[in-house]
Amino acid sequence: MCFRFTANPAAMSNTIILAIALSLVPALQEKTPVVTALNSDANGPSREPAISEDGDIVVFESKASNLVSDDTDGEWDVFAHSRKQHRTWRISGSEAIPARNPTISGDGRWVAYWELRPGEPTPGGVFWRIVLRALDGHESKTIDARGSMYPPRAPSMSRDGRWLVYAAKSATADGVSLAHLFDRESGASEIISIGTKGELPDRDVLEPSISSNGRFVVFCTDSLALATPTSTSAESALEYDDGREHVFVRDRDARTARYASDLALKELGYAGYDHPLITPDGRFVAYNHHDSRKMGCRHVGFVSDLVERRAGRLLKADTENWWQGAVKITWMSSDGRRVIVESCRHDLAPVPENDSGYHLYERNIAEGTWKLLSRTASGAPGNGWSGGGVASADVSVVAFWSEASNLVGGDENGASDVFVVEPATGRIERISVSAAK
Repeated sequence: MCFRFTANPAAMSNTIILAIALSLVPALQEKTPVVTALNSDANGPSREPAISEDGDIVVFESKASNLVSDDTDGEWDVFAHSRKQHRTWRISGSEAIPARNPTISGDGRWVAYWELRPGEPTPGGVFWRIVLRALDGHESKTIDARGSMYPPRAPSMSRDGRWLVYAAKSATADGVSLAHLFDRESGASEIISIGTKGELPDRDVLEPSISSNGRFVVFCTDSLALATPTSTSAESALEYDDGREHVFVRDRDARTARYASDLALKELGYAGYDHPLITPDGRFVAYNHHDSRKMGCRHVGFVSDLVERRAGRLLKADTENWWQGAVKITWMSSDGRRVIVESCRHDLAPVPENDSGYHLYERNIAEGTWKLLSRTASGAPGNGWSGGGVASADVSVVAFWSEASNLVGGDENGASDVFVVEPATGRIERISVSAAK
């Protein structure tokens, strides 16, 4: 440590004290979780984050009008935030039309989202279409996907942003919703939710997702064209009733379709799955079970190993009550070893017994550990619901939305905000904040 000599003893003393204090800052930062609340409250809710593989760019939807200076449309918009540049900007246009449920390519170069447009299917009606934009603003494409009248699930993209999958109504299947694959380079779309022999589902396909390398597409459907009930029992007869979807994997290279949730069905005895995810090698498939007999709650999560044929149930439920033990997987690592989970279980972390809200966790399957992510710097769980967790490739950064007001200081807007947390250090930052200084 070096000190600058001065003839003034008092000045020299102050210089020494300041130098010592500054030398301690890095050590304090390493040992103490940091809570960051930039600027001031957003004046509307923010939700549905997605994050690039390096953890720098986070995209999200927001109804707030003060995240950027020129937002006057009064609608949901899509924003991007760079953690390295400490900058937030609007991705969607300035028209007074909703833009919802964004996703970002792993390389951080492409963003896709749903946009509500006037027009078909009925005169004076509306429909959702997909907008695909380069983050640098140099290229933009639209896909008239004819999505449903509610905001559909975010499209799913390959790491390089070339391949995009989404669910939309198909004229070739009598209006049934099917999974489509869009090729950014050619501008062409094709139906991808098909069986090994080319069978088309005769019921809706939901929530398709593509592997980061673009080879595998996983989706849910209750169509009898792709699978049949496992038995003639009364319980198995319900496997395709009331929206009891199954999980299927389409291998684009091998041109085959595979039934992926059969192991979970064997364990539980009844179907009903959603939000499927798949690793680049096609080995691990994550999905959630929702029981229509219990208010449709996602109360079981699976990470199935299709090679070693293991169902991979994350937790054995202590109770079948939907409000005590619900589990929902929202993200999975490329090796299938770690997942981000929403849960209202009380045995995963110390939370108040009367707390029925969801908290966010990192589950390390290989090590058998759970880590609370929606927490204050002191370790207390958030005082509101948290969800939508997504992570960087190495899980060094996790983005999520939360209604909690105690995760950072100064959160007084009474609305959901988007946060990023570093699990290793506990550093947490709210990024959906006002642009006003």
